[in-house]
Amino acid sequence: MKRVLMSIVVVGSVVAYAVACSSSSSSGGSTPGGTAAAIAVGDGPGDPGPGGIRFAASGEVLALTGYAFPPPSEDAPAFVDGWDVHFTRLLVTFGNVTLSENPDKLPGDQSQTDAVVAQLAGPWAVDLAHPDPSNLPGKGGPGEQAVPFESIKANSALKTDGTRYAFGFDALAATASAKQVNLDAAAAAEYQDMIAKGCVVLYAGHASFKGNKSDPACYPADRHGFPDEVD
Repeated sequence: MKRVLMSIVVVGSVVAYAVACSSSSSSGGSTPGGTAAAIAVGDGPGDPGPGGIRFAASGEVLALTGYAFPPPSEDAPAFVDGWDVHFTRLLVTFGNVTLSENPDKLPGDQSQTDAVVAQLAGPWAVDLAHPDPSNLPGKGGPGEQAVPFESIKANSALKTDGTRYAFGFDALAATASAKQVNLDAAAAAEYQDMIAKGCVVLYAGHASFKGNKSDPACYPADRHGFPDEVD
C-alpha cells in the first residue's frame, strides 16, 4: 500500500487528481489524524456542482502516448537504449480517499494533518491508458486526461472560503470489491488476473527495439538474444 497526499482549495467546484506517477507520497501507511470523517459516502463520478469536489485519476500524458523512440524532441522522456514503448492498458486500484484539515501542520511530513472531513473507502479500479471523450483534462497540460471516479457535493463540512485541505489516497492491490470505473472487457479479464496474483499495477502494451545495434552501450552482447518486439 502506498499513500499519497497533496493539498487542494475548494472554491466553486474543484477536481482533485489522483496521479499514479506522483512522487508526493508519505512514508507509507500513515493515517491522517483527527476526528471521524464527516462525509463517508460519495455522490458518483459526475459533476458535483458548485461547492463540490470531483475526484479523478491520471497516469499523466505518458500513460496515453507512451515513450516514443527516437523521442520527438530533445526534452521528451525516452528509454535511451532504444526501446519504443506504448501502453494499451495501465490498470491501478485506488481507495481510502481522504480530505483533511491543515495540510501544513508539520511541513515536510505529509502524514500529519488535523481532522478528517471526508473519507471515501472505494476502492476503484481504473485504466489510466484508456482515452475517452468523457475524461477530464489533466492538470499536467495538453494531451493529458483524467478519469473521474467519485465526487462529493457541496456539504457543510466543506469550506469554500479558500481553506486548504490535504487530499490523500492509497494505491491498493487489485480486489474483487473494486468498482471497475472504465475497464473494457479485455481490461476486466486482466484485472481478474491481477486479483489472483495480488498485483497493484498492470502495464500492458507493446515495446519495439529501435536502438543502434552497432552501439554496445545500447545493444550489449548479453542482449543479443532478446526479441526486438515484445508484448
